[in-house]
Amino acid sequence: MFKKYKFTWLNSGLNSILSGSLHTTNYFTALLRKSWHIIVGEAMAAHSSPSGVYNKVLNVYVDDPSWIQEFTLYRDEIRDKVKLFFSDKELAGAFNSIRFLNGEVPKGPGPVKPGGRGKIDPETMAQIEKSVSKIDDKELKDALKHYLVQSQLKFR
Repeated sequence: MFKKYKFTWLNSGLNSILSGSLHTTNYFTALLRKSWHIIVGEAMAAHSSPSGVYNKVLNVYVDDPSWIQEFTLYRDEIRDKVKLFFSDKELAGAFNSIRFLNGEVPKGPGPVKPGGRGKIDPETMAQIEKSVSKIDDKELKDALKHYLVQSQLKFR
């Protein structure tokens, strides 16, 4: 006879792996950055980049004030698309509203360069490496590592 297999969604599987090593908003932000172009479309993604969640507000940098106006018109639709994309209840509840800010939009996560705006001590870098070591997807792993390094540099 056939065996019954229990399948789980990728988001749920990764969430369970990283549950003890990463804060939910950091994990959410890394996944959101990786999937941003899918959620909002290539045209809007070329002019914007999610920065992170602070006090349940998703901050998105937009490169031009005219694009901020465009994003503001679609704020509710973007919020609904993000929540639909992250159907996992814990991740979908990571934010309540979106704020669009004028700022520089990076062209991608790129390679992690510790020491770019300061130095990260070896112990912190080892903790970051340990946190992302369980992730098989190289692109997601690099994006999350980049985000964690940048968040550490931001508060130094």
